[in-house]
Amino acid sequence: MPSPIGHSLAGATIAWCAESIRRTPLDSRDRLRLTLACAGLAVAPDLDFLYPPIHRTMTHSLSALGLVVVTTGLIAWRVRRNDVWYTAVTCAFAYASHLGLDWLGSDTKLPAGIQLFWPFSNTWFISSLGIFRATDLGAFFRIRVIVSNALAVLRELLILTPISLCAWWLRNRRIRRPACSD
Repeated sequence: MPSPIGHSLAGATIAWCAESIRRTPLDSRDRLRLTLACAGLAVAPDLDFLYPPIHRTMTHSLSALGLVVVTTGLIAWRVRRNDVWYTAVTCAFAYASHLGLDWLGSDTKLPAGIQLFWPFSNTWFISSLGIFRATDLGAFFRIRVIVSNALAVLRELLILTPISLCAWWLRNRRIRRPACSD
């Protein structure tokens, strides 16, 4: 399954994509906030590492995704009272990117995958594609594990960086366009 580096890059990419299609650009502070929020939300499902028996279950489910939509929508409504749907949907896509990347990854733990429909189903889901290498948390400071995790992160970066750079470029092009048309 992807590392926090890959997940956070995917979350930032979601924010940049959302900004590139937005009708009116956000100011620089709001752009930074949205990017950081999306990067954080893309990593957030792995906070269940703090209690290993639930890892890859409730926080890796569509139920958690629904909770993210409601929570971010309420926060956006409370803080700004505008852009509620834009914020909630963008944050939901960022959170969902974690589920998607984990589904596309390899998993060395059994059962493999994520419980996407928790608590309604105990079925584990994982793609057979194995696009992202599995990361290893056991014996973290052994050379073999360090090399394996470094290769996993390198692969994530090779796959995700071109997509991220394209999204970042489109966002910046969109932001600069209104200023150039004056």
